[in-house]
Amino acid sequence: MNVTTFRKDVQNLLADLRIKDPRMQAAEKAAFLKMAHHIDLPDAEDSGSVTITSGTPNYDLELGSGKDIDRITGAVFVGSSVKQPLTDWNSRTYLHAYRGLATTGTPYAFSYYNNQLWLYYIPNLSGTVYFNCQHVVTDLTDFPDNYYPLMVELIQTFIYKRGTSEWWSAYRAGKDLMKSFKDRMHPKKVVIELSGHRARRVKALNELI
Repeated sequence: MNVTTFRKDVQNLLADLRIKDPRMQAAEKAAFLKMAHHIDLPDAEDSGSVTITSGTPNYDLELGSGKDIDRITGAVFVGSSVKQPLTDWNSRTYLHAYRGLATTGTPYAFSYYNNQLWLYYIPNLSGTVYFNCQHVVTDLTDFPDNYYPLMVELIQTFIYKRGTSEWWSAYRAGKDLMKSFKDRMHPKKVVIELSGHRARRVKALNELI
């Protein structure tokens, strides 16, 4: 949706609140950045590659556009005779494997933290990792119409006073809409959090989505 059109629509929807422009624009930006932090936005999509050296597990990543990377959404390792898609691990899962085993071989998983790409296995061959990512957004950009309801609810959470009935209504609606864009919780969490209580908690959380 065109940003100018979106702003006019939101101002009309919330006209009875008599919100001054500076406050409305601040709420719009805060809502957009919150949305961009949690779900993938087409206008923030980017891609890049990094050369992999045998024996080195971690790499700095740069985008040709000069933008900062928010998160990696997909990656594949390509060597002279291998093409291996990489599984996305959170930092805890990665460190559990890396510190405990430190095995070398063809990489099959990655973690992105501290602004670096970490590979596991530690590569024992050279190659290239090609990745897709979301870059850090700093201002409103155009976004698809199906994001419109979520943005409106998020804006209201920054307009209404926290804890009021109007705030809670917008918060719950925004939370439900956010879930509709997100995948189920990664099943590896059940394996890493070994206790039966935590496994049941993860199952219950998945059932809410």
